[in-house]
Amino acid sequence: MAAPASSASALDGLDLITPASLRNADKGDLHNLNLKGYEKLLVIREQTIKFRNDYRNWRKGRAQGAAGESHHVTNLQRHIADPGEKEKSLLPAAPAAGLPSAPPPGADGSSEDWLKFLHNPFSAKGPTQEALPLRAKNLAAVAAMKHGTALPAEGSRTATNFIAHIGVGGFHRSHQAYSVHQLMQMAAAPGSGVVDADKWGIIGVGLMPWDRKMHDVLTEQDYMYTLLMRSKQGSDSCVVGSILDFLFVPDDPDGSLATLCQPSTRIISLTVTEKGYYRNVSGALDTTQPLIQEDAAAWGGPDVGIPAPKTAFGLIATVLCRRRAAGTPPVTVMSCDNLPMNGDTVASCMFDFFALVQPDLVDWVKANVSFPNSMVDRITPATEDKHRALISNEFGITDGWPVVAEPFLQWVIEDNFVNGRPSFEKVEGVLFTDHVKPYEFMKLRLLNSTHSALSYVAYLAGHRFVDDAMADCDVANFTRCYMREVVATVPQVPGIDLDDYQETLMARFGNPYIKDKITRLCEDGSQKFQNTLLEALHEMLHDGPQPPPVPKMVALALAGYMRFMAGTDEGRDAIEIKDPLEATLKPLAQGALGGDAAAAAQFIRELLGEEIAAWTDFVDGVWVQYQALLRSGTKTILGEHRLEAFDKLDEEIELMKRKLRRMQKERLMLMPRAARERMFSGVYAD
Repeated sequence: MAAPASSASALDGLDLITPASLRNADKGDLHNLNLKGYEKLLVIREQTIKFRNDYRNWRKGRAQGAAGESHHVTNLQRHIADPGEKEKSLLPAAPAAGLPSAPPPGADGSSEDWLKFLHNPFSAKGPTQEALPLRAKNLAAVAAMKHGTALPAEGSRTATNFIAHIGVGGFHRSHQAYSVHQLMQMAAAPGSGVVDADKWGIIGVGLMPWDRKMHDVLTEQDYMYTLLMRSKQGSDSCVVGSILDFLFVPDDPDGSLATLCQPSTRIISLTVTEKGYYRNVSGALDTTQPLIQEDAAAWGGPDVGIPAPKTAFGLIATVLCRRRAAGTPPVTVMSCDNLPMNGDTVASCMFDFFALVQPDLVDWVKANVSFPNSMVDRITPATEDKHRALISNEFGITDGWPVVAEPFLQWVIEDNFVNGRPSFEKVEGVLFTDHVKPYEFMKLRLLNSTHSALSYVAYLAGHRFVDDAMADCDVANFTRCYMREVVATVPQVPGIDLDDYQETLMARFGNPYIKDKITRLCEDGSQKFQNTLLEALHEMLHDGPQPPPVPKMVALALAGYMRFMAGTDEGRDAIEIKDPLEATLKPLAQGALGGDAAAAAQFIRELLGEEIAAWTDFVDGVWVQYQALLRSGTKTILGEHRLEAFDKLDEEIELMKRKLRRMQKERLMLMPRAARERMFSGVYAD
């Protein structure tokens, strides 16, 4: 039993309905007085006191409150078998949306206390029940638990047209697969009028060794998974059922290729990350990559292609050739990766690959295959055991590979499909347009490049979670100032205020309920900067004032990346580097750490190419920022930049005040004399 009611404070409302003589009475006393009806009321009172104390602790970041803000309410519901409406009204209300998150774990990364991650303050967790494995046969039992997770509608998991998706990871499942799932639910609704010919589903495709685990887990779960969307505004969850099959190509290349060559497969999409395109710094296909060379060596001619493809380009080229030979209509190839003009990029790489293996088919591909550009956006952390535990504990589902993401979703697609497409325009957040470029530049340069930029300085400053870093005013200032430098290269986007967009990004980065890890953002930095920042730097160099001013925060971001790539943090602890250019960049970063300016200049050359390396003022600016990091430490340098920004804002505010006073004086002089006299006499009311 909780602490006595007399120990609580500010419970006047409860005291009014509980006679003073009964507040400390036990169950036996109530029974002897024939007042059994008050037992439930006392339970409500005691549990409410406990709830309030725990909630107060949660607000202070204490573990009990953070983990148990809904626990005592559900215990209370178990104690009261069937409370009447009056008794129900005494239950404490759920915390309102927008409450602050619990204080973050230590900035030094020593603690990964995810309690605030595990329990959102708007949790609707019910009584503890044994979690059920996610299977089609268990969906009815999951529904009976009434945990609020939306399940696939009956009859929705059917399709006659397919998108074959290469690279089934977290982002694909939170974004594209979720969008197809939404369409499936609409089609299954009574009276939808959707005919079988318009029903679409997804076939997952795995090429790499690490795809096997995803294949095995999803196959065991009938290709379903749980998607949980979380933010300060609340949570929403659903079981996604849009993936209807999963091909792991290395296990059965013949069968996989046969499926992809079926007329029902109309689109091949891919999320293989930047490094899966095997591009060099100039943007062309790097034909020296071992897997590209293996696929090229295995090419068996225009009617056969590659018997067992190992890359996305080898697979797509083989499917296109075999469909052409069989007289089957070609497919649309749709990139959903974070690349500048990703459709043009995948097309260029495909043309380069065909030029390598079957040059006479390049013109046929250009004439018959479409490569729509698209902009994709939804922050999706990597799945970890904490996610699995959350889904099990809160929703009663044992899911081997769930997805946690933010609620925000945006997908802007060029309407350029050669063999039909789903009606994605019916899905909230999806837009078809003929002009994707402004949206893509906005997202890549302001979200993706900023994510990379903040990740390295935040890591060096001791942060391990993105929301914790954004709660640090020094990192937040750096992030905002970086975006203000880069936004000058972003074209105007229809219907979007870029200042508002930047503030929205600041809030999204600070979402404490998805617990995005800094180390996730730090991966593949060389590819990310090449795809999200390089073109912006070229525009700064050529399209702005001459000589171009050095973007100070961009220089600091690259200095932070170079310091990170040396392989140790500021406490000399080892950093795990995951970057395709590690072998090239790490020795140069270590040379820079030893004071070698030439090594730092070569680092920039390898990362960003000859033209940016020839921008000597910029390279010198990176070196200046790098030396400052070594001399004073990242946290100190970020603090100095914040104070600089603070002083600059004070100056701007003072200038605005002066301008406002001049405008007020000018306005006054435009008023008739009588009106001015009335105003000064206090009679005039403006």
